[in-house]
Amino acid sequence: MKKFIYLILTLMIVACSSQPQKPVVVETPPETLPSEPLPRHEVHDVYDYVSSLQWVKKLSEASNCTLKKKSFKDRVESVLSFDYSNDNGKQVYSKLVAHKCTARTYRTKNPWSSVIATTYSSNKKDFYLNTRKNPRPYPSMINTSFHECLHNVGYGHGDNSPNGKQNSVNHKVGKIAQEESEGCY
Repeated sequence: MKKFIYLILTLMIVACSSQPQKPVVVETPPETLPSEPLPRHEVHDVYDYVSSLQWVKKLSEASNCTLKKKSFKDRVESVLSFDYSNDNGKQVYSKLVAHKCTARTYRTKNPWSSVIATTYSSNKKDFYLNTRKNPRPYPSMINTSFHECLHNVGYGHGDNSPNGKQNSVNHKVGKIAQEESEGCY
């Protein structure tokens, strides 16, 4: 039996070695052809909504439109530093476009509440728009949607006092979004 196995192996080795070997040809592209441009990075929709209210749907669409503008991207990425964060504008933009945020609505029990919108620390996707204070003009609501989504991304601005927060990620990027939102609503 051993001799038979040895004979089979020998025949297989001889058969393989007697096959003509094809040379490996590596084709190199001619240097005269122009190189193809890299495909443009498409930004997916970050904003979604869960509401039957048309203005919430329109806000979500307008926020996605603003986010996809090259001028918005360029302005955010040009920021070298923010207060309350170690990230620069490129890092902030990258984290924002990798996130998903969902606009929802609620109604405060307190009719005198000044809360426009809120997020909850346990939920890193949803933000809530107070229907006692919204709808407002779209540029202002777009500012709010970016501000709240950036909370969900992980950025903060200290307490809720508006003084001295203009250079926080949430306030600065929200303001840029508001300014760049023209044509999206």
